[in-house]
Amino acid sequence: MKEDFQLTLDQKIVLDVDGQIRQNAPLNLMIFKPAVIVSEISKMMTIEKGDLVFTGTPAGVGRVTSGAVLSGYVEGVPVVKATVK
Repeated sequence: MKEDFQLTLDQKIVLDVDGQIRQNAPLNLMIFKPAVIVSEISKMMTIEKGDLVFTGTPAGVGRVTSGAVLSGYVEGVPVVKATVK
């Protein structure tokens, strides 16, 4: 990721489960914008490089089962992958 990356809220946030897209929408549809979320969390604890912030379940995500592979990203940011245990 570039050091000068700027979040514009026009980027899409995408999540797929086992190769099927479950979420694909622009960040500007979030009720609480990312900067506000980070600011509020930072009042209570330190957020460090590599930390993940989960904000809830957006429409379309649904249930996942053991062994499912989740891949998510915000446009311009590297993909995060996880396997459900």
